[in-house]
Amino acid sequence: MSLDAISSSWQHSLFKFLGVLSSIIASLAWLATIAALFDLWAKDDFIRYEHNDGDVVYVSNVGSRHKPTFIIGTVVTGTFFVLTLIFTKLCFDMENRRRYKRNISIVSIVFGMIASISLILLAIFDSINHKGAHYTFTGLFIIFTLLSAAFSIIYRFSHNQGNLAINLRVLFVAVVIPLVITFVVMGALKRPDNEIQLKSVAASLEWSISILFILYLALFALDLLLTGRLEKPSAPVLVNANHYSIELEWEHVQVQDQTRSRNRRIFDETGAAHSGSLIYLHQREKKIGSIWENIYTGSALGYKIENLKPNTQYEYRIQCKSGLTGERSEWSPILLAATTPEPMNGETVFKAIAVPGKEQLEKLLQILGPEHHLLEHPDKDGNLPLMHACAKLDINKVDLLIKAGANVNNYIGSGKTALMVAASTGFSKACALLIENGANIYSVDQSVHLGITILHHAIDSKNVDTIAVIIKQINNEPDEKVKDFEINRQVGPHKWTPLYRAVIHDCSKEIIELLLRNGANPECQDKSTSTTALQMAVIRGNLYNTQLLVNYGANTRTMSKVSGKTLQELASSTNKMVSNQLTNSNNNIRFNIGFNQLC
Repeated sequence: MSLDAISSSWQHSLFKFLGVLSSIIASLAWLATIAALFDLWAKDDFIRYEHNDGDVVYVSNVGSRHKPTFIIGTVVTGTFFVLTLIFTKLCFDMENRRRYKRNISIVSIVFGMIASISLILLAIFDSINHKGAHYTFTGLFIIFTLLSAAFSIIYRFSHNQGNLAINLRVLFVAVVIPLVITFVVMGALKRPDNEIQLKSVAASLEWSISILFILYLALFALDLLLTGRLEKPSAPVLVNANHYSIELEWEHVQVQDQTRSRNRRIFDETGAAHSGSLIYLHQREKKIGSIWENIYTGSALGYKIENLKPNTQYEYRIQCKSGLTGERSEWSPILLAATTPEPMNGETVFKAIAVPGKEQLEKLLQILGPEHHLLEHPDKDGNLPLMHACAKLDINKVDLLIKAGANVNNYIGSGKTALMVAASTGFSKACALLIENGANIYSVDQSVHLGITILHHAIDSKNVDTIAVIIKQINNEPDEKVKDFEINRQVGPHKWTPLYRAVIHDCSKEIIELLLRNGANPECQDKSTSTTALQMAVIRGNLYNTQLLVNYGANTRTMSKVSGKTLQELASSTNKMVSNQLTNSNNNIRFNIGFNQLC
């Protein structure tokens, strides 16, 4: 069974038990090792193993004479020391979730592992046969043990929490450091007159440090045993919910707190939270793959969560921490709460259109029902839902809105319709669908001075398919006069026809030919300057459009009324990469323009 399948309370208890067990085994193993070495030295009649040993010999020298005992003791001690650090971290990480604290505990474990490896190696490389290596690893063992202890103190320290084990650990570091310094000094001094006495003092200090290490290992068990768990709180209570927020309260936490002993409480007699006492609120959306996130940490007895999604279920749980003891509770049972559906307004429809895919809009339209007034509700700029769908180039949403009863001929103040939006964006499929459902192709958009027709909007898109859809519908007009009027309708202050507009915009030859083939007048002109479409094509250096206009009968002999220049002179003076060739044969004029490099 994986740890994920075990509740946090059971995990905490398991790690606590394993941590205590590892600490006890490590301390007993080291106690047994030191006791065994002392006993073996006693059986050796307290002899001096080296000529310069004092009356008290080094632990290392005893271990070098009895290596199997020393090595076994260091291996067991070192292994369970590391396990103690790991299980202690796992246990306390469930109570302290701050990242920097967790990182500190990892550093403590790494230093502890180095210390344990050094302890084993100093036993393998004994002080008699490998003196240099032995004392190197001894130094590493002492340094990294102290570093590991220092980081474990930082990990467990709290300004608001008194802990006997932590205080004793601080005392251990404070005592061992001067002992180690004295040990090194005494061992390094070379005085022939009292060398034996100095060695005895150094050896006594080594035995003392070894015994203190037993106590240090046992402090982990004490720390774990002194740490408890607060009682599990009830689930938070739902106070209120709307389409964007959920309000919760957990006043029962304060009532439950009164049943605890004073030194474990979260709140004092006045109801104020003790310094460091905290309540954690977690939230996750009720869906597969969602994860818990902390949304509130503090001592208040309630919280309002805002900016939530409408009509969505969320899960909530709380956890309590006492600032006096550092104890945490298990997570409360889960509360399931949901936001309400969003109130229906014009923005609701526009939001549904903006969401990728058609599902949300489809669901909304089912709720609204056919021909709902919100389908004709404009946004702040006056645009209608059907216009938004056309601007999004989403044929599915256009189709859904039409089927739901959106008026295809509804317009905003300027007279702009959804068909105009579709035409100007080159959305040919939407144009065809709107026309199929009765959209008026003769509407005029007055947002431009003197108006602009749907065909003109389509020209602006430069999309041949869109223009073809509009022209096809114009050709369905039975009245030839109306048809000719629309295909050559002059709009704007300059009285441009669709063909002239296409020439100005350098539309493709397919668009120019489509217009000419369907009755566009090749002699159209800008009424303010009298510049013909052919002259404009030459000025713009467009070979293909020029040839098409000539082929459809545009007069090549008309002189510019602005400059008085002929067509050939216009071509030469526009700084285009153009050369002109006019030939006249049997009164049939052919005009060919080829692109060459500018001289």
